[in-house]
Amino acid sequence: MNIKELKTSARKTIKKHYRFLIIACLVSSLIGSEFSSSITIAQVGVKKESDISIFEMTNTKQRFNVLKEEVEEQSSKIKDGEDLVLNHKKSIFKSAVRVFTTGTLYAIIIRTVKSIIKSYNFWMGLLIILAMLLVLSLWYLVVDVYTVISRRIFLEARTYKRVRKTRYLFIQRTKTWLKVAKVMFLKYVYTLLWTLTIVGGFIKHFSYLMVPFIVAENPYIPARDAINLSRRMMDGYKWEAFKLKLSFIGWNILGLLTLGLSSIFFSNAYEVATFSEFFVKLRKKAIDNKIEGYKYFNDKYLYEVASKEELDKEYKEQYDNVSSKKIPLKNYKGVRGFLIRNFGLSLEKDEDKKAYEEELVRNTRYKYISDCINGNVYPDNLFKGKNKPAQDKGLNYARRYTLYNLILIFFITSFCGWFWEVVLHIVEDGRFVNRGVMYGPWLPIYGAGSCLILLLLYRFRRDPGKHALLTGIICGIIEYYTALILEVTHNGQRWWDYTGYFLNIDGRICADGILLFVVAGMAVVYLISPKLDNILRKFNKKVLITACVILSTVFIVDFVYSMTKPNVGKGITDYEVTLKEKK
Repeated sequence: MNIKELKTSARKTIKKHYRFLIIACLVSSLIGSEFSSSITIAQVGVKKESDISIFEMTNTKQRFNVLKEEVEEQSSKIKDGEDLVLNHKKSIFKSAVRVFTTGTLYAIIIRTVKSIIKSYNFWMGLLIILAMLLVLSLWYLVVDVYTVISRRIFLEARTYKRVRKTRYLFIQRTKTWLKVAKVMFLKYVYTLLWTLTIVGGFIKHFSYLMVPFIVAENPYIPARDAINLSRRMMDGYKWEAFKLKLSFIGWNILGLLTLGLSSIFFSNAYEVATFSEFFVKLRKKAIDNKIEGYKYFNDKYLYEVASKEELDKEYKEQYDNVSSKKIPLKNYKGVRGFLIRNFGLSLEKDEDKKAYEEELVRNTRYKYISDCINGNVYPDNLFKGKNKPAQDKGLNYARRYTLYNLILIFFITSFCGWFWEVVLHIVEDGRFVNRGVMYGPWLPIYGAGSCLILLLLYRFRRDPGKHALLTGIICGIIEYYTALILEVTHNGQRWWDYTGYFLNIDGRICADGILLFVVAGMAVVYLISPKLDNILRKFNKKVLITACVILSTVFIVDFVYSMTKPNVGKGITDYEVTLKEKK
């Protein structure tokens, strides 16, 4: 393998799709799939050996020692009756995504045992187990699977001028999510078992290195076949892969010196793009040599653009049909038109709203088919699989929302925010805590943020880059002034305190918190809210309006009561006590 040649090709890919690929790797860092150290390095400093995932270590003896020390430490603490709460880390990422950034099923099991021992209560122990099962499900279905999604994005990026945003839903649209999750889980189990041997973990890490790329091309491949195919591909090339990995050591050092910024804004994507080139070379060799399993490499157009004749044959008729069915739209004026055009607040008649959404679908389809015919994007119709990644007609993020659906989205996202924080507290501290200022199962800062970015950023939905930037600004303003108002109205009492966190402002907001809100906000706008809106539309309007009235009434009562007697106490406002306990 010519490393210089691989890296030259990788840089060309990044140059073509810089922003898209950087975002893909940033998401990977945020959810703990890969490159999590890029985000946490500034907050954590130099990590202790026990803080490092066993898969971040290249020394097998080091891995074994970490496992041994962890067991000895827990045995000692259990014997002495010590508090087994995890040590505090001044980083939202270490709190919110720690269950993933530790990187292993082993870590999740250890954490469950710690929390159950600490709880001294059967029902609390059961709740902890349920919370951990939820965390494990997220890890199994999201974190590892995202690695495959990322590889698909990079492989398309090296071939085509454009990569569609819907590539994030590629696995969902091919209906292979559980298949892919099974492959990645089996890969993890094999690697974990080999880690317990003398040198097996190090060797097998490179043996299974191609699995995410193989599955990204063919998500229908059986789990064992994907692993075995990767092993055969890497036979004789593990040392080459190690040297390629080693060639990024300079970038890793620069990442440390720049507090992770150089990694986030270049080298993470550069590394994935380079290994994508490495995979493509090995794939060609596998096909030329007809190694066992090479027939699973059946996605020809992932690596080369189809001919004009092939594309015309596949898409010309669809193009003619879509281009000839333009739907005329009514132009509303006055206050109604202002709200519709600038905030996406639906006040039009039902038939006009339906026509608008049909035109959205037609226009999106028209642009996609035009790009396919011109060879600018991957042609989904030429995908070799049982289920082609067809356009999801129900997922139009540019849609308009009715007032009552927005209110219900506010309550749903407020509940999800509350549930998320409660589960995290159960996982981290082994106890149930009713999070928030109010007493009901809602954290309105999540709901308010969701609705405000849906309304205020309506005009920016077609530009995800600008939308992400403005989402961060809006969420930062909301969180800062919410904290300030609560302090002013409650004698300086704080419900969150980021003092000591990376790039915090008065302890009210911090950099990694805003980044998490950006990712969550983008998910709300482009995925979650359209899905929720589709579900809510199935209900009768009277039912929806009644639900809005009941929930709003209960919420207002809770809000008024909480203004005079807010929800406070252990795990809610007593940060100093909590920190002392964890120490």
